[in-house]
Amino acid sequence: MPVARRVAWWVLTLPEHTRIAWRNVLRNKRRTAITVSAIASGSVALITFGGYMDYAFWGLRETTIRNHLGHLQIARTGHAEKRLSHPMSVLLEGSQAEAVERILLGWSEVEGVSRRLEISGLIGNGETTLPFVGRGMEPEKEGAALSFLTIASGAPLATSAAREILVAKGLAAALDVKAADRVILLTTTLGGTINGMDVTVAGTFETGAEDFDQRAILLPLPMAQRLVQSDRVDRVVVLLTDTDLTDPVARRLSDEIERGGWPLEVRRWTELASFYHRVVRVYEGMYRFVRVVIALIVVLSILNTMLMAIFERTREIGTLMALGVGRPVVAELFLLEGLLVGLVGAALGTVAGVGTCHLMNALGGIAMAPPPGASRGYVVFLNVVPRVLLLTFASSVLTALVSSLYPALRASRMRVAAALRYT
Repeated sequence: MPVARRVAWWVLTLPEHTRIAWRNVLRNKRRTAITVSAIASGSVALITFGGYMDYAFWGLRETTIRNHLGHLQIARTGHAEKRLSHPMSVLLEGSQAEAVERILLGWSEVEGVSRRLEISGLIGNGETTLPFVGRGMEPEKEGAALSFLTIASGAPLATSAAREILVAKGLAAALDVKAADRVILLTTTLGGTINGMDVTVAGTFETGAEDFDQRAILLPLPMAQRLVQSDRVDRVVVLLTDTDLTDPVARRLSDEIERGGWPLEVRRWTELASFYHRVVRVYEGMYRFVRVVIALIVVLSILNTMLMAIFERTREIGTLMALGVGRPVVAELFLLEGLLVGLVGAALGTVAGVGTCHLMNALGGIAMAPPPGASRGYVVFLNVVPRVLLLTFASSVLTALVSSLYPALRASRMRVAAALRYT
C-alpha cells in the first residue's frame, strides 16, 4: 500500500481506534485510577516546586539588586581588577559621575541613580573596636534601593547632611550600641594617613545576609568622602523600573559612554551577583533530579498497568489478529491507551497543581528557615508559572507515551496460535 494511502487510512481510522482505546482504558477503572493518580501527583509536585523556585529566585534576585548591587553599576574601566591595588586610579571624578547621572535621569526606564563610595576601617564605642566595611550613599536617592532593607531599630538615614550612620544588626550587637549612641569611625585616607570621626548611630538594619550584617555600616556619602579625604566616588548605581530592562538599558548606556569617549564601563547585576548564580544552579540541579524521579515513577506505573492489560487480554489480542487486524493496529491501540492515560493524568495534575499553589498562597505561604549564610528566615509563595505548566503537561504526556512503547511492541509481536491457547 503506498505511503499516502497508508496515512489517509490511518487518519480515517484514528477516531474509531481512539474510541476503542478509551473503552479499554475504562475496563479496569481501579488500575487506571491508580496510574492517573501517579501522573497527576507527579505533575502537582513539579508545578508546586517550579512555582517555589520561581518565587525564591525572584526574591533573591530583587534582594540582591535592591540591597546591594542595583541593576547597573558604572565605574572606571578596570575598577574590579585595580580597586584593591590602585584605589586612587579607579575612582570616578565628581564631574564624570554627575555627567552620567544627568544622562540617566532623563530616561523613563530609570527609577533612581545614586553615587556610592565603599570604605573600610574600625568602629569603636570607647570599650570595643571592630573592623567594618562602609557604604557611603545618598539617602535621598536610595529610598527605592533600600526598600528591601529592614530597619531593626531607630530610624533610616534621612539626609546626606546628617552626621549619623546605620549599623548592621550583628555589628551593633557585637559593639553593644543602639540608636542615639555615639561611636568613633577610624579609616585610612587615600593619602595614607589616619582619619577619624565621632558620629551618632541613627539605627540598626539587617539585610538577611549574615556576613554583611556582621560587619557593615551605611553612612552618608559626604561623610564617607570626608573620612577618606576625597570628593570622588567609586561607582554610580542605577535602579531601573523593571529588571527585564537591564540589558537594553545597559547597551544604550554603553553606546552613550562610547560616544562621549569616557573611560567608563557598565556592569550588569548579572555580572556581579555570583552568590545568586550559585544558588540558581543548585536549585535547578535539584529540580532536574526531581523530574527524573517522577518520570521513573510514571514510567513504572504505566508499564505495570499496560503489561497487566496485555496478560489479561492475550486471547483477545490473538482473536483480533486471527480476524485480520494487523500488528501495527494492535500496537497503535496500546499506544493510544498510554496517550489517553497520560493526557487525563496531566490535565488533572495541572488543575490540581494550580489549585495547590493558590491554596498555599491563601494560607500565607510557606515559612522557611534561614538558609546557609543568612540571618533570618523568609516566607515563600508559590508562583503559577505558565512555562512550568506547559513543560510539566508536555513531559507528563510524553513520558506516558514513551512508557507505552514496550507494552505496545510486545502485544503486536504475539504469535496468534500461542495467544489463542493462552489461559
